[in-house]
Amino acid sequence: MDSAAYFQLDEQTEEKLEFYDGKVFPVGARTINHALVSGNIYAGLRSALSCGKAKCQAFGSQVRIHIQAVNAYVYPDASIACPPLNTVSEPAEAIANPILIAEVLSPSTESYDRGGKFHRYRQLSSLQEYVLIDSQSYTVEVYRRKGDLWQIVVFSGLEQEVALGAINGSLSMEAIYSGVEL
Repeated sequence: MDSAAYFQLDEQTEEKLEFYDGKVFPVGARTINHALVSGNIYAGLRSALSCGKAKCQAFGSQVRIHIQAVNAYVYPDASIACPPLNTVSEPAEAIANPILIAEVLSPSTESYDRGGKFHRYRQLSSLQEYVLIDSQSYTVEVYRRKGDLWQIVVFSGLEQEVALGAINGSLSMEAIYSGVEL
C-alpha cells in the first residue's frame, strides 16, 4: 500500500491507523487510564509552554507525525513542535519536526512504543526527548538525546517533578496522574 491509499483509509475509518513500510497498523486499544493520562500530558505540556517556550505548540493524539527517513506516519499521544513548523500537507497534514513526543504505555501498546515506534522516532533529527508514561504505575521515563546517544531518566512516585529539557520546564507526577486510579 502506498501512503496515498493509507491516508484515504485513515480518513474513512473512525479508528486511528499508522503507516510504515507500506503496511497499515491500527493504534492499540485504549483504557480509561490511558485516556486520562494522555489528556493530562497534553494539558500539562500546553501549560508548561505558556511559562517557557511560548512560541512552541503542544499537540494531542489527533495530530500525525511524519517520519520522512522511514516513510512512516504515526499518532503519538502528545507532541511539541517549535517554529518554524515543518509540516507535510500532501496527501494529508502531518508534523515533521517535533522536539518532544510523549506516549502513554498500555498493555497493548507498550512493546510497540518501546520498540519499533521508538526506533522510528529516533530517525527524527529534531526530536530531543521521548517521554514514556506508564498507565499502570506512577512511572515516567524520559529519553534525552545527547548527540548520537540517548540517556534515560526515570521518575517514580507522585511527589516527583518530571524535568523536560526540550521545553525548559517540568510536569508534576501528581498532575500527570490526576484522576487516575491504579
